[in-house]
Parts: sequence; C-alpha cells; structure tokens
Amino acid sequence: MLSPLCMYKTGQGDIMTNINIKVEPMDDDADKAALYHYTLSGLNNYWLTPELYEIGEYEGEETIRFVDLDDVHVAIGMHICEMRRPLGPREIRFLRGELGYSQTQLGHALGYKDKQTVLKAERVNDKREALATTADLYLRALYLGMLVQRPLIGGGGGQDALELSQAVARPIHAIDDMDYRIAA
Repeated sequence: MLSPLCMYKTGQGDIMTNINIKVEPMDDDADKAALYHYTLSGLNNYWLTPELYEIGEYEGEETIRFVDLDDVHVAIGMHICEMRRPLGPREIRFLRGELGYSQTQLGHALGYKDKQTVLKAERVNDKREALATTADLYLRALYLGMLVQRPLIGGGGGQDALELSQAVARPIHAIDDMDYRIAA
C-alpha cells in the first residue's frame, strides 16, 4: 500500500490514488503541525505532507517549493470527480481552471448560452446556484477525459472539447444535410 502523500479532509470513505500521490480522509483531530495547508489551488481543505513541499529561505524570507505539483493537482482533480455529492463552488472553479476554461467557455461546454450559470455555481455565498446534475457530471467527464487524452495539465485535449461544444451550441440553422459514407 502506498504511503499517504496528500491528505483530504472529508467524511467519505472513498480513497482515490494517482500514481504515487494519494488523497485520503483526515481525522478531525489529526496533527497538522508537519502538514502544509495548500490553499493555492483555491480549495481550503487539502493539506500536503512534507514529501510534497520543501521550506527554504530566499533573501531572508521563508519560501516554500512544491514537489510534483502537477501530480498533486491531478490527484485532487480525480478525487473531486469521484465525490458522491454535487460539486461545490470551489471545486467547480478548480476543475474549470485545470481545464483552462473561462467561465464563458465552460458555460458553452456545459450547454449554457453564456457564463451566468457557471458564475452563479462558483459563488461562495448564499446566492450560489448548483449546476444541473447533467452539467455537474459532464464537467467531471470533461476533466477526466482531459487526463486520459492529455496527461499533462493544459494539454490540447481541452481545446478540442471546447471546439466541439461550441460547434454543438451553434444555432439550428447552421446544420446542413450532408451525406456520409460508411466504408469498411
């Protein structure tokens, strides 16, 4: 069994593994003294173990250098996609950022006419409106599809999905009656 390199605080029992980086639930009373509270992702409930960061000094100031940050983000993204509940606003924003989409682009990819639905879903206040179930699931599928096709964050797979979604969202009058040949 792999040792935990990245822990996730949750009440869920599911554990997701990505190569050597693992996201695991953390007890409420866990000792966090040796862990780094990783909030640079926009999420506030992930903590890195010492194997994933180094503390140093630069010009008299304490600095932190992250190790395998792309893999950390992939592990977090995969974990978010496997959650058995609707995505929260920070999780939607995280996945959108990993896909490299603007709110407008994600809105179009999810079948909405503009960014308003995504903007409302990413609100962290009481005025938040959850994504429709199909949009929530499709966002997860977009992210996981990007990982399968392009293992590096920001690869061209996201652009392909965006172009396809924009093509599907065109007005009905843009569709022509083209013939198709099936060949063996």
